[in-house]
Amino acid sequence: IGFVFFRVLLGLAGFVNEAIIVTMMCMCGVIFKTADVPRRHLPALTAFAASLGTVMPGAPTMINTFLSLNFPEEYSSTAYMGGRIVLWVIFIALFLVFMTAWILRDKKKGNHFEQGNMLLPEFEEGKKEPNFLLALVPILVIFVFYNFLGFDSWAAVAMGVIAAAVAFWGYVPVEGDAKTKFGSVLNFMGEGVMLIPIQLMLMVLPVMIMSQAPAFEWGVNLLNNAGFSMTVALAILTLIFMFFGGLGTVPALCPVFASVYAPAGVSLYAFTMFVTWGVAFSGGLPTNASISVESNLADCKVGQTYPSIFIGSICTATIVYILAILASLAGFFG
Repeated sequence: IGFVFFRVLLGLAGFVNEAIIVTMMCMCGVIFKTADVPRRHLPALTAFAASLGTVMPGAPTMINTFLSLNFPEEYSSTAYMGGRIVLWVIFIALFLVFMTAWILRDKKKGNHFEQGNMLLPEFEEGKKEPNFLLALVPILVIFVFYNFLGFDSWAAVAMGVIAAAVAFWGYVPVEGDAKTKFGSVLNFMGEGVMLIPIQLMLMVLPVMIMSQAPAFEWGVNLLNNAGFSMTVALAILTLIFMFFGGLGTVPALCPVFASVYAPAGVSLYAFTMFVTWGVAFSGGLPTNASISVESNLADCKVGQTYPSIFIGSICTATIVYILAILASLAGFFG
């Protein structure tokens, strides 16, 4: 619960999950070691944390950014906030229930935490550390600039980066062959940062190719003529695409929604719910590269970690996705 609360705070700033996966895993490792929980459940918690950050309502997440770019006049990240928060809270509650039951069952079997080759942070005595409250400064700056001052997501995050630099500059160490604090920051940024845009590009490319294929138009027509309502047809189409492309599906689906489903009367915010919770579903699929990375960081095989990932991410996201469809059919999202 404490970890989930921390991830909620962090999620308000809309950080890209790939950029913080190692930090999340180290933090989880310390918590699991303290609570004596088998480390094979670690990736389930970090996978859920990634989805939690992705679906955060009112934050400059990549989903909100994609939708704002495609529907600049119509889309608002804070519209229908009540319904969006209700689904988000249900998602958290289901995960906590499922994972608590799973962990208790594992502990009854006598399983304990074993560190293995997993790397955990080491704390140095007397090292100058910043106050935790300083971490709230850039988060608060981004949230205010994005939601209350009307800044675009990139501009709000830029303001948060400036706030973070001011708040933490005194704590930045000079490490390695760097001669200045700025040099240390550049060296740290160069370690794997370019993998993030490459991963996003690889997610988008398959979906772009799929959307240009004749089979795509055929599939859209088939769903629309299968006797489903247009809302249900869009929900099915979105989930199929999310299975193959994850977050990269959103930019490809936006034009389809605008040309086919919006004229049929489907609400933009119903579509928002489908892509939001479709991403939460796809984030726990074994085809997601992050699952392998998280399992490797936990020093476990994917086969060991995936059962709890399936329960914690796939099952919870599926339930919320169904609730999102029902809410959209009932007109809760316009």
